[in-house]
Amino acid sequence: MAKIDVPPGTRFGRLTVTGEAELYRSPGGATLRRLACTCDCGNTIELLMCHLRNGHTQSCGCFRVETTSKRHTTHGHTKGGDQSIYYDLWCTIKSKVVARSHKDADDYPHVSMDKAWADSFEVFYQYLMDNLGPRPSKHSLDRIDTWGNYEPGNVRWATAQQQAQNTRRNRHITYNGETKILSQWARETGISPAALHSRIYTLNWSVERALTTPATAKQKNRV
Repeated sequence: MAKIDVPPGTRFGRLTVTGEAELYRSPGGATLRRLACTCDCGNTIELLMCHLRNGHTQSCGCFRVETTSKRHTTHGHTKGGDQSIYYDLWCTIKSKVVARSHKDADDYPHVSMDKAWADSFEVFYQYLMDNLGPRPSKHSLDRIDTWGNYEPGNVRWATAQQQAQNTRRNRHITYNGETKILSQWARETGISPAALHSRIYTLNWSVERALTTPATAKQKNRV
């Protein structure tokens, strides 16, 4: 087979061939041609000719480094290995209600995150800046309707006190002369808070029916 001519000056991506290099001998005994190249970034490197010709290698490695760097700094919230409070918040919400890894996930089976937000930190962050502004000191993101989702129109910056007053567990329910918050009734009856809330506030069951009707497998408290 005739030797393939790759003259100096031939370009492969960011690489420019400067001449032949020492042959490469593989562990299996094969002998492969190598070419000396100069990368556009200034580095010199010797590479297998077959990798250059089939497009496998197009730089000294600088292109991969640049691409990775751009991917990890697109939004500027993860520089130097440190995450901003907004990126931390986004990750926490995804872990809590999208990945279902939070310890209370079974109590909140219907809470989800807006798909556009879940798919893109940039979309989530832009909504916060455009509609809520930067996070005030001692505030965190709170759902206005605690039985609603993390989605446009249902989030606000709130203090710990505001969130405590807004928690879904603070629903007071009176039955047989006893008044307890919803989560307490849930623990006593073995019915999940989500199921009790749905029975009383969505299906409009009476309190007695909601608390005394046996739970289905999905409605049982797993705490």
